Amino acid sequence: MHKHIHARKGVDLRRRAIGDERPEFSYNAVEEAAVGLRYSAEKIRGWSHLYLSLADWPDRIRECHRSHNRMRDELTFYLCFFVQAYSVRDWLAKQKILKPNELDAAIQGDIAMRICRDICNRYKHYTIQNPSIDADWSIQRRVINPFSGSDWEWSVIADTENFALWDLMIRCISFWEALVAAYGLEAQADP
Repeated sequence: MHKHIHARKGVDLRRRAIGDERPEFSYNAVEEAAVGLRYSAEKIRGWSHLYLSLADWPDRIRECHRSHNRMRDELTFYLCFFVQAYSVRDWLAKQKILKPNELDAAIQGDIAMRICRDICNRYKHYTIQNPSIDADWSIQRRVINPFSGSDWEWSVIADTENFALWDLMIRCISFWEALVAAYGLEAQADP
């Protein structure tokens, strides 16, 4: 006689009678089969991996700047960095490492992280409802040496602030390093 287990979303997995080759399923196993596995590599690594990998972006961007397709890829790398840099906040809050209001207060006190938040949110959602600084920030290519015309960098203008994206990236990394140190958090490398 077969017993039926009905998981969410209409999935019907059947148990077999004793002696059959398939293993018995618990409700959790059925639910995991219906909606995916409980654990995933990026979740196992947690906030530490997200935080520690921020340090990899300057090398990626520096290498991209030296390459031939730097205009397209370099900006994408910067945008991805800012999404990741602001996501550290979400991971620290979701994993209950720090309280959301503590994180938000620290971010509000740092101009670089406020711009980072706006870049992250507009890049992900196309528009911003509640900007930290400026919903209409603008990223532009800026010539560094007008005499050669070949030396340039990406910059962001947000309200009255104007930062080279490189400098903004370094300031965001420094913000997280200082916050992790101030709270005595220990970032663990890959388990």
